[in-house]
Amino acid sequence: MAVTSPLRGCQQSSDVCATCRLPARGGLGWRPSEKFGAYADWQYLRLTNVRIGSSDDSADVGRMFSGVEYLPVQIVALRLGGSVDTDGQLTVSAGVGFYPTKYLQAELAYVYNAFPEIRKEFGRAHLISLSLAIVF
Repeated sequence: MAVTSPLRGCQQSSDVCATCRLPARGGLGWRPSEKFGAYADWQYLRLTNVRIGSSDDSADVGRMFSGVEYLPVQIVALRLGGSVDTDGQLTVSAGVGFYPTKYLQAELAYVYNAFPEIRKEFGRAHLISLSLAIVF
């Protein structure tokens, strides 16, 4: 049974003194015209397990995301992107956004190798995402 500790992102249980995570993320975007945009983000995550009677276990993961967006017409956005992490694991994504009114949005996306950190155990994951939003 895990119990949340007073430390942010940490949990405690009988065999693990604390499991902590420290996330950080930042990014930049560039939109030179109404039809084109380019984006880049960097994500850092430190995971730490502090075990009773043993040395600390920790892992540092960094991930770079980048993508481009093209709007051939005002109501349609075509997107292509990808990421690479500190272990060299690659992820590729593509998507389309549809915005028929200012109150309705629909987006469809596909991600290849969506969860590279578990690929060794489960293989490459294919993720398909569909979102519908009503804006008010």
